[in-house]
Amino acid sequence: MASIDTWFALRIAIAAFGAALFMSAAISTTPVVYPVSAEERGVISLWSVGLERISGAINNLRSIAGGTRSLSHTSRALQELEARRLVLQSVIDYLLQEAQQAHIQLNALVDLDPFIKQRLANELDDNTLWFNGMSQNIRSGRSADQLRIMANDIQQYRRNHHTILIRQISTLSLFQRQEIMLATAGDRLEKIQSDLTSLEKNDIDTAEFRVLFQNAAAHVQGGNASLNQAQLILKRIIPAYDEARHLEQINTAQQLIHESYVSVRAAYKLFITMAQRAGGV
Repeated sequence: MASIDTWFALRIAIAAFGAALFMSAAISTTPVVYPVSAEERGVISLWSVGLERISGAINNLRSIAGGTRSLSHTSRALQELEARRLVLQSVIDYLLQEAQQAHIQLNALVDLDPFIKQRLANELDDNTLWFNGMSQNIRSGRSADQLRIMANDIQQYRRNHHTILIRQISTLSLFQRQEIMLATAGDRLEKIQSDLTSLEKNDIDTAEFRVLFQNAAAHVQGGNASLNQAQLILKRIIPAYDEARHLEQINTAQQLIHESYVSVRAAYKLFITMAQRAGGV
């Protein structure tokens, strides 16, 4: 008979994997769930506040535009000008917060090629410089027409430069997190394999656990396959800068990373089942 300590070791190996997955929170706009650092939580909080400020500024502009007719034309025009200015400044603040979050994610990419990492950092700095310059222009804008032109410039710059860069970095961050999660799953599989082998040497029937283990291993293998496909896409698009199909390829890479996560989560559920059944032995 196997000792209680042997079964306990098996349960610990499974539970350790579960603890790693339970420490999680949602990141940005992606469906994938990963642990979040204290720095990231702070930036995400600022990011949320930025969205609320934009919404509030837009509501304020609408209120002024459709407000009381007791104001003179000049007073209404001045209030509307300041309200438009506030909307644009809120958008700029939000984009600057996006760049700040991207810097935090980029600094955490320990395995990224230094040349690529520096290039992405430089592009973030260029975006930040552009947004700060636009912020000065917004403050000095003297007419609604000038602010409308600035709004169009911001929209074009965000679409053609900023969004692609932010998506690049967030996808690289998701990729690294999923690599870590898969490595943790692989370590747990090795530990459980060792414990099952020890039990079998002591003539303990592990057939039920073997089926669960093999299914979990298949899920982890599937997760690795999806992540490898994502890596091939990232290697093609990150060093280059092809706007035509860039976002489509990033979307594909993120979907593959999500599929990898789903596979590992399925393995995790099987680990939990094994832990529960081992606890009853």
